[in-house]
Amino acid sequence: MISRTLMLSVMATLGIGITSATVLTQPAQAAKKYRVLKAVTKSNLPYHAKTKRSAYIYDVYHMHKVHNLKNYPKTTWRVSQSLLMQPSKKGKKAVYYFVTSANGKVSGIVWRGYLKAGVNPDADN
Repeated sequence: MISRTLMLSVMATLGIGITSATVLTQPAQAAKKYRVLKAVTKSNLPYHAKTKRSAYIYDVYHMHKVHNLKNYPKTTWRVSQSLLMQPSKKGKKAVYYFVTSANGKVSGIVWRGYLKAGVNPDADN
């Protein structure tokens, strides 16, 4: 006959094993998906970074950080679209600009609060 203590320890071990397996098999939480509520075309208006701190440029789906504005302190950005975006039905709406660097090598969307209208005064001419 199996002792009660041995049976409880086996059950506890199995319970922990089942719990651990359950936790490990659950899918990771997906990143928030942003919805575009409104898009307005702009005529390549010049803007530059308002801050020297970290400010990210995202891919067009707002899923991945692709660049950081602080790495482009002398760049004049061209805004071709203004996008009203929302992370979920209850999320806070925000305006993002689709930007492209003057040389055309870097592009993505950035929150409009990080940009200031006009040509970059620090740009190399």
